[in-house]
Amino acid sequence: MKKLLLSVILFVSLNYIACAKISNEEKVDIKILNSDYKDSLFTGNNLEDGWKKINIENIGSINLPPEMEIQDGDYKEIHDKEFEIMGFSTNNIIFQQKGLNDFLEDSFNNYARVMIKTIISTPNSYDYLTDKFDATKSELEEFDNLAKNEISEKIKIVKWYPSEIILLNNMYGVLTTYDRQISNNPVVYVMMYQFQNNDRLHSITMSYRKEESEQWSTIFEKIIKSLNITEKK
Repeated sequence: MKKLLLSVILFVSLNYIACAKISNEEKVDIKILNSDYKDSLFTGNNLEDGWKKINIENIGSINLPPEMEIQDGDYKEIHDKEFEIMGFSTNNIIFQQKGLNDFLEDSFNNYARVMIKTIISTPNSYDYLTDKFDATKSELEEFDNLAKNEISEKIKIVKWYPSEIILLNNMYGVLTTYDRQISNNPVVYVMMYQFQNNDRLHSITMSYRKEESEQWSTIFEKIIKSLNITEKK
């Protein structure tokens, strides 16, 4: 990898670059999340009952489970205004637990979100999507320190987990996970996936209440494994 790009996106873009230095330090292992994606039932047109393939401009596609919906209508307008007040970006595509758009009472008993965002820059601003890149433990630790400091300015971080270099569906990226809390609300587990793609940076931020992990963890694993980003050459 020509450089280790360390960019954080959590509703707003928090960008910085840490150039990889020549070092004899051992590279961290790459976490393979889905090496057999071409044969998966969650790609192409072979979907489980109730799942829908969502095509997204400037990104590619990802699958929507029957338990969730795309944020829209009056609920999205209210949500966007709240985010603007908090200083967060509203330029996201959001999956949420089904029923919120219709303000169904039962839908407010849970919390689950998938936020999809792309920042488009100039050609060759980032590495190619499928180019293998390496990082040392110290480089990832530096990334985590800066990322944690940036994110904690907006929300309360309860616990931070070490970031990982991942290989998902032949796409290299960075996975950052942490527990957050707003006011006295339940603690939320957050997984932020970031992928470089030549002139753009994609961020998929997935979150649910930790107390609801049994309900959402398997569903979220299927969602991220369905991700198919269109490579920019």
